[in-house]
Amino acid sequence: MNRVLRPGSAREQILAFQSRALRRIVAHAYENVPYYRRLFDGAGLDPRSVRTIADLDRIPLTGKDDLRAVPVADTLAGGLDASRLQTIATSGATGQPFAILHTRIEQRAAVLLAFRALRHYGLRCGDRRAGIAAADPGHRPTLHWRVASALGVQRRLRLNLFEQDAALLAVLRRFRPDVLGGPASALTRLADAATDEDRLAIRPRFMTSGSETLTAPMRERITAAFGAPVYENYGCHELGQVAWQCKKTGGLHVCDEGVIAEIIKDGRPALPGEQGELVGTNLYCYAMPFIRYRSGDVVTRGPETCACGRSCSTLSGVLGRMLDYFLLPDGRWMHPFQIGQIVMNIGKWVRNYQLVQDRVDRIVLRVVAFRRPSAVELGLFERAARERLGPGVEFEVAFVPEIALGSRGKFQVAVSRVRPGYYAQGEQRTRLSHDEGGHSGHI
Repeated sequence: MNRVLRPGSAREQILAFQSRALRRIVAHAYENVPYYRRLFDGAGLDPRSVRTIADLDRIPLTGKDDLRAVPVADTLAGGLDASRLQTIATSGATGQPFAILHTRIEQRAAVLLAFRALRHYGLRCGDRRAGIAAADPGHRPTLHWRVASALGVQRRLRLNLFEQDAALLAVLRRFRPDVLGGPASALTRLADAATDEDRLAIRPRFMTSGSETLTAPMRERITAAFGAPVYENYGCHELGQVAWQCKKTGGLHVCDEGVIAEIIKDGRPALPGEQGELVGTNLYCYAMPFIRYRSGDVVTRGPETCACGRSCSTLSGVLGRMLDYFLLPDGRWMHPFQIGQIVMNIGKWVRNYQLVQDRVDRIVLRVVAFRRPSAVELGLFERAARERLGPGVEFEVAFVPEIALGSRGKFQVAVSRVRPGYYAQGEQRTRLSHDEGGHSGHI
């Protein structure tokens, strides 16, 4: 049963804050961002009529394709120099390359909101933190990070998602992290590959999982291998930290201070327990605003507030996107984003793509193209991909008019028909938990 909001209650104060923040971001976007000015004018909407979150449905929805269809300058606030902003170029879980631009202050705000979840899980000053992520060749630690690490106040290790399991485990044995985080599939792979020696040395106090769906079988194997709970975080570059798992209930606290999260089902707000698409409004990104942004993720709406006593809104579960690793002929596991990075770097003609491994020695890149590349461009791309894959693996680029959604209405950027592995089992378990009305808590 939802709680009744009392005048002046903490929940009511959060809603009032969101309404004030909404008015500011809407007014700013209309006055400074060409895309939103055209969007509002086309809908005959006076931005001054958007006063509270109850007025959100007056604003048309925006999707990634809408923003990608216009020049970057039209999505940025006037007067900003794109070259001086922080750029996040994603190959995308959706398979659609997309660049997101933030100011340094906006990035720091996102980090602080995410940091709160870590504190909730028990992060301590001086904890050794290891994170597994896709390698960014241009990444350079900040001066603050370097100074803190040198003083021993903040000890962090960034691991390359694309390294093989044995190499990652060897580094983790030496580092002995207090906190370990990474994509669900990467943590599961490490759990499966861990030896007795690894399990004795790698004993984090807690772990965090994001970016991909964490299914019940995955959670069980990770916890059994490393002897620590796994907490789920849900977010995206456009909206920042969206939700984080409650230690007491297993549900997800929505980060109401940073995002207004709507769950839309058949064009209407979903009821508690119903699934719908997450539509988010980022409340602190003014350089490139995201207002009523369609995330493409299907989530389950939770109670109005969490039973743990916090006044934030909740999600009961998020059906996120999962990636299949590719098992290659020489026994290596390759993350598909390694090919995705090549798409971002030299595949500028790619509009949408999907990687399909139909044999252990054959991978096909299915491409919906903006234009047909020249023979030189295509040859350069294919050589780069084959070098990344290594000998004994066929690689082909197949141009297609469109790429269909999966059986659950979700786009899957990578499909391995060689070893779907944990994913088929996990999807079945997740689907059953929702169909039966149970609480899954999956991201």
